[in-house]
Amino acid sequence: MKRPQQFRFVRRPEGVTSRYVGVVVDGNGLPHRPLTIFYHELQQTFADGTARTYLKALLAYFTYLTTDAWRLRRQDRWDSPPNAVREAVRDYLIEYLHCKAQPKDTYQLVSLTVKSPNSVCVFLSALKQFYHVAKRFGWYSYQILWYTYVMKKPITVKAHLSIETIETRYRKAKDPVERSHWQIIWLLAQGKTTKEIAEVTGYCPTWIRALAHRYNDAGPQGLGDRRHGNPGGTCILSPEQQAQLQQALEEPPADGGLWTGPKVARWIESHTGRKVHAQRGWEYLKRLNYSKRVLRPRHAKADPAAQEAFKKNSRSR
Repeated sequence: MKRPQQFRFVRRPEGVTSRYVGVVVDGNGLPHRPLTIFYHELQQTFADGTARTYLKALLAYFTYLTTDAWRLRRQDRWDSPPNAVREAVRDYLIEYLHCKAQPKDTYQLVSLTVKSPNSVCVFLSALKQFYHVAKRFGWYSYQILWYTYVMKKPITVKAHLSIETIETRYRKAKDPVERSHWQIIWLLAQGKTTKEIAEVTGYCPTWIRALAHRYNDAGPQGLGDRRHGNPGGTCILSPEQQAQLQQALEEPPADGGLWTGPKVARWIESHTGRKVHAQRGWEYLKRLNYSKRVLRPRHAKADPAAQEAFKKNSRSR
């Protein structure tokens, strides 16, 4: 017995006049009118690339309906009653797209596994669009509760280390950032979802995924607080220039008074040619342990002789 071929799209030959750019044919080479019109409708709404992607996802499913032994035995078709359609879609998701399907009150919850392709969401969207078109054209009159919610594919980490070793590093880590990183990898290695890990650790799902990618790419060396290895910016003043500034601070500034942050900043600008904020001047004053030398204030009409006599009389009492 000749094995049926897959559903496929046949482009319109040159010289043939038709409103359609091509025809979808079934495994026996016969035109499939609903899918052909569906593709035409997609082209009116979406870009060509999106329309082709949607059609490709449905061609695989329609091939499944006409080649799977169980579907043939049940005589399931795309236009079967809703319960049969939902069961066929569920079996296709589980057996061919490696998903998990769980019925809810008003929808079916679809969970992706590590084996699930990235086209699951495309398939469900295309299927929903197809039945909308089918109902609009009068090909299908039933109302179907669709698989409307899809969970993201769980993140996996490469087996650079065993789960026991990862847990040991998490428990023994001293640096708080490194400890959090090992905790996240340990939870991921146990199969926890990003949502569960976010609730435990306080990290957002985006950062958890980024950390998992870093661990998968670089292994244990990719974890930890990378700021520890950051050498920081270069100093504005070289050691020789800092020594010159230290010497300048021993004398009053050129305009008199005391050294301040703005005055040190101007000194740095004159010796380096770089524009420096006053805050940088204060930082160099602190770095060089400079302290203000402020004389005790004197009254303008004070009598030094009377003050000295007052001090002597105070000591003799």
